[in-house]
Amino acid sequence: MLTIVQLYGVTFVLGTAKVVHDAAAISLLPGIVAPHLLQGANSRLGAASSVADSAGSNAGAALVGAIGPARSVLADVVSFLVSAVLVWRIRTPGQHAHPAEARRSFGKDIAAGVRYVIGQPTIRTVIAALAVLSFGLAIMNTFWAYFLLTMLGASPTAFGVIMGVGGVGSLAGALLSPTITARIGVGPTIITGFAVSPLAQVPLLLAGPGRGWQIALAATLAAQLFWATAAGTSQRSLRQILCDPRFQGRMQAASTTVTAGSRPLAAAAAGALALLLDVQAVLAVGALLQVVPVVLLLASPVRALRTMPTSHDAAAMPPAGEGPS
Repeated sequence: MLTIVQLYGVTFVLGTAKVVHDAAAISLLPGIVAPHLLQGANSRLGAASSVADSAGSNAGAALVGAIGPARSVLADVVSFLVSAVLVWRIRTPGQHAHPAEARRSFGKDIAAGVRYVIGQPTIRTVIAALAVLSFGLAIMNTFWAYFLLTMLGASPTAFGVIMGVGGVGSLAGALLSPTITARIGVGPTIITGFAVSPLAQVPLLLAGPGRGWQIALAATLAAQLFWATAAGTSQRSLRQILCDPRFQGRMQAASTTVTAGSRPLAAAAAGALALLLDVQAVLAVGALLQVVPVVLLLASPVRALRTMPTSHDAAAMPPAGEGPS
């Protein structure tokens, strides 16, 4: 009984709320956890998120079967309310703006945040790499499920199993991220995570129908999400440590805006490309774009980074508010 306009409206509101929430949540963590504990905290959050995604998908499927899709949305509503109450109970000192900062205009606040991010070479490069990776992945994700279910003939059950195996890989990557970083270094962990993403698309581009290919796709998705989560935990911790506390919110807002904001544009680009190319060629374009972030990171200070910076190292960064003139 719903119209497509109503569904678009709900999706727009939820998407906006998610972007605001994610930027604030990631910015809040450095105010709760000491710098040397940030990677462990991000690792645990990543693991909890992976478990919640997997368990939520399974619970959602069971609820839809038991009570129908419309009533199942009520469970989502309850989960959001519980989350809001738990977040409301968090008490963190030093989160209030100084009076002088509170009087600044919203536009000047945004401009100062953008200038700050542009003025930090490592933070700037990581965010740029994230944005390009997000764009390439979004092009692929536009047709990924369609390609598997329609062109490769995967059943809904097989599709669910592939996604579930990928979730296990994501959980393992989150849990093992601190160990991997300690063994091979922060920079190599981040770069490897970005580099595995385009490589993991090769089996998809070569795949055909059949159980063997489905097993191969499940394995490569697990490897991709393993390294993506390990790299994501590391790069997020790195940005949080390097960023001036007064700019945490604006830095993360800039990151979330360019990464999440690129996805609708990528979806539109994928649709336009599909008018000229077949679906497999569109997937190949998305995979090739994912090589660009690897090049950016290899040419940046991230390549030589072996350990997480200390608070002393972070204090040596350019002063807050400074940036290109």
